[in-house]
Amino acid sequence: MCEEIDEQAALGVRMKEKAEEFVASGEGDLSITAPRKMSDKEEFEFGHFDRQEHFFKAFKPFLLHLPELQEAFDLVIGNIANHADDLPKRIIFCLGRMAWEDLNEIFLSCANGFNSGGYKVLRPMFEHVLYVNHFSLHPEDSDRFWDYNSADRYKVMRQITIEYPNAFPDEQFRAAKTAYEALGDSFKVPVCRECRPIRCLECNAETECQRCKKTKDHFTWTERDIVSMAREQEIDIMILTGIYYFAMQETHPKVISIVNRLESGDEGSYGFMGREVGEVLGEISEDEVAAGRPMLSSVAVGVNGKPGPGFYVLAHRLGFLSTKDEDVSFWEDQCIASYKAWRRPLPPATKTP
Repeated sequence: MCEEIDEQAALGVRMKEKAEEFVASGEGDLSITAPRKMSDKEEFEFGHFDRQEHFFKAFKPFLLHLPELQEAFDLVIGNIANHADDLPKRIIFCLGRMAWEDLNEIFLSCANGFNSGGYKVLRPMFEHVLYVNHFSLHPEDSDRFWDYNSADRYKVMRQITIEYPNAFPDEQFRAAKTAYEALGDSFKVPVCRECRPIRCLECNAETECQRCKKTKDHFTWTERDIVSMAREQEIDIMILTGIYYFAMQETHPKVISIVNRLESGDEGSYGFMGREVGEVLGEISEDEVAAGRPMLSSVAVGVNGKPGPGFYVLAHRLGFLSTKDEDVSFWEDQCIASYKAWRRPLPPATKTP
């Protein structure tokens, strides 16, 4: 326990030093600079400058205010650094710093025309900001967040050693296992959430299911999910859907990530694999509508965050729209209705002990 306290104190000192260095050096400045000559003999250019020019013209009002955003961020970081001995604020400092890094990476990707790259970073940025808000509201959860690192590290090492037995030195593996075992049942959850009574074959009486007494490691530090955290923070459903769920389409290998890269044709069809994918999406929506549910293909959007023309063509054919023209409000209504129809029931919000 003393070693853990010493480790946290040392981390707090390093955080304070890093914060002061960060503000003084201007390392996190969001600025657009001219290409630099790498040496006397060679010159390299990184990125697409025609796309950068388009990006600057499209978002000029926002970009001109970036210095103000930088100044506000420096003030926040400098203030948090004065509380390096406070674990919740140390965590908030680190997550906030990571969110700022995410924003830089999104700018670099989008400014060069790689919108899907920006989307991939958008989800972790959302989670970093969401966690910052959560620990501001529930600083008592910071200890669980911090302690779960021992469980997470051991679970990864244990899984790897199943297929790669010599991946880690024995001493390192034993140390990770010891730290994990010291947590006890802190992060254990029931194997099954529903009670399945067992009926006695002799007396026909029901007894408690023994399987319910088995436990397993939870996959994260809290039993609250992202959606319930967002709801507590009163984050709009469209923001949650666009920033978290749509971004997740790009961070995992999914069919929709292929669809997002398809080029639209003249009649609303797709290019590469477009006909086949379009037919599948159409059949899915037709089945959903026949079952009394909204058009599920509404969640299949492109890198611009909107459905292709084929969505409105299908909506017109199904009788939802009088024309084949784009109707953003109709699409948004279908998106919200689809998520409501298919979302899992949320458990009641409870404070983590």
